[in-house]
Formats: sequence, structure tokens, C-alpha cells
Amino acid sequence: MTKFIYKGEIMAKIYELSAHGYTAQIVADYGMNCIKITHETGVDVLRTPDDADVLQSQVLYGMPVLFFPNRISGGRFEFEGRWYILPINEPKLNNFCHGDLHKLAFDVTECDKTHIIGIYTASDENKYMTFPHTFEFKIWYEILPDGVHQNVSVKNTSDKNMPFALAFHTTFNLSDGDRVKIPVRRKVLRNSETYLPTGEFEDAFDEKNALLQGDFLPYGTAVSALYEVSDGGFVLYKNKENVYVTYTADEKYKYCMLFNGDGTKFVCTEPQTWITNCPNLPVDRKKCGFDFIAPNAVKTYKSVIGVSKK
Repeated sequence: MTKFIYKGEIMAKIYELSAHGYTAQIVADYGMNCIKITHETGVDVLRTPDDADVLQSQVLYGMPVLFFPNRISGGRFEFEGRWYILPINEPKLNNFCHGDLHKLAFDVTECDKTHIIGIYTASDENKYMTFPHTFEFKIWYEILPDGVHQNVSVKNTSDKNMPFALAFHTTFNLSDGDRVKIPVRRKVLRNSETYLPTGEFEDAFDEKNALLQGDFLPYGTAVSALYEVSDGGFVLYKNKENVYVTYTADEKYKYCMLFNGDGTKFVCTEPQTWITNCPNLPVDRKKCGFDFIAPNAVKTYKSVIGVSKK
């Protein structure tokens, strides 16, 4: 089924999937963003935009894809003797932030009532920002009995090793009384002015036990923190609906950003494969998630969002 959202300057087509008690809506024109997941229990999982305009300007709705994730200081880093120069889109802090992939259209190659596949192709004629590599970026969603599965595959079609990192700015609806569980290991310490990691970690921190036990209350208090996690699992207990929302990501997502704005509307749990500003940290980048894709090689990333009654 297809629908449209159009309340501002932009109209976007929505692809709707439905099976096993779940309904999911995906906007291919904006990074294959899954903007809505509902379940037969009545829970509305993701923060959904009222119009398409905000998908162009914000990453606080649905599941926006981030490539490269979060901030890179000065918009530049070195890899294999090559300097990568990215646009400064956070000028106040002189950072590159999030990239443009969440704003770009994917070509839908398959779609039925239970799954959809979209591909973005970066070529010599269609460059991705100032990134010098060509690549194919595929996102597909499929509804199975345990939830809405998201699969990503990235193929390096250039002739050199391609640095790569991935995150999703997944944004959940938040209500008073909701609780969060994250399998945190260490907290990534950040500069309070630039929000960039210092390269140091904290093993013991105030919210650790609450996060591990599922007793952390994100409503009403602003939260912005980056954690190293033991696995990609996240649980949001919805107090009003009396259900658990589980968000499970594969082992490549070694870090999780927790962010909730002013703490009254949403909570973002952002699985990411590297630490923010990883290439420029004063520590071994390989130990902070730095990775690359060899020419003609493919890497895959998986996650699933499911709902269960308490």
C-alpha cells in the first residue's frame, strides 16, 4: 500500500508494510526512513512526522540513517595516506555531522505487503557529498513474527579501501513512566562544549545500574550520553501501554548514543559502529570501531524492533 504525506512544501510517498500484527511505513525519498511502526497491542513505537519537510531538516523522526555517524571534528580525517574532506554542516562547532544520506532518495527495487528494498548508488556522476568513493547502499525492511527487521548492505564499488561507519538516529515516542534498559559497559567521556569524545572512558557512572536493570527513567530530564555496549540490545518499557519494545542490533553496533532532547517527547537510542570522531581520537582507532570496506567487498548490518506484552 502507498500513501503520501504533504502538509508543507514537500510531498513524500509512503510505502506501508503489514503482517504478524505489525505495520511499518517507509519513506524511500528520504533515506529509506522507517517513520512509523505500530503493533496490534496499540503501541505506536516511533516518533512520526506530520509532514515531509522535517525529514529534510531534522533527524528526530523515525529511523534516519547516518553516514558518517555524528560528528567529525573539522570535517576531515586521514586514512591510508588520503585526506577525507567533508562539508562543515555544524559551523558553530566546526564539525561535520551525520551526513546527507538520510535526505537522499533510494530507488525501490522490490516491494510487497511484507518487505521493501531500496538502493542508493553513489557514482562518478552522482557523488555522495565530497566523499571520493563510489558505492551501493541497500536498505531493506521485512516484517517477520518477531518484529520489523532492518537489513543494510554496503558495497564498495571503488578501487580503494573505503572507510565506513554507520548509525541510525532511531527515535521512539516517550511518555511519563517509560523505562529504558541498555547493556552498557563503559561511558564515553565527551568535551562538554564540543560534544566530542576525549578518548577516555568511565567504568562506573551514576546511571549505569539503572540502565542495566531497566529502571532508567528518561522522561522529564534531558539526556545526552554515548556508551560502549556489550551487545546491541535495547528495551523500552512503555508504561501506559504496558508493553516492552525491544531493539536488537548485531555485534557490529558496538556503541549506543542516548538522547532525548528536553525529555518530554522522544528518546533516541542510536546504535552506531564507531565512537563519534573516531578517526581523530588520540587512541587506537581500531579499538574505537574504525572500519573500512575493501574494493568490491560487501558488509552487512542487521537490527530488529519487536513488541511484546509484559
